[in-house]
Amino acid sequence: MLVRSIHGLAQRWVVLVPAGMVIADPFTLSDPVLLPREQIISVRRHSVTSLPDDALDLRLGTLMGSVEVRLAEPAMFARRQRAETAVVESLAALISPLRAETLIAAARSHPHCRRRRLAA
Repeated sequence: MLVRSIHGLAQRWVVLVPAGMVIADPFTLSDPVLLPREQIISVRRHSVTSLPDDALDLRLGTLMGSVEVRLAEPAMFARRQRAETAVVESLAALISPLRAETLIAAARSHPHCRRRRLAA
């Protein structure tokens, strides 16, 4: 049981690709989501004190190390809700990467994001 749980956590990832950012999380999303680089406004630390109304929370209860990915236009997320899947539109996604500062620095220095200055 422990090995299966750890394996599931290992399948949660965020990757920067030339087209933007991909979020894959089998616990909260039924399919990986590509956030196009043209739509990404900011990748920044998120305060644990509040939850924006327009943000989709993919953190599974984790508060520390939260990162907010803010978009110019709503993205479609196939959100898992128990045994069902619901399509949700959101202008932002909250994630909790293991190394939040590394992700933020990588997003800022990503060659395809340099043309647009990502907000701090």
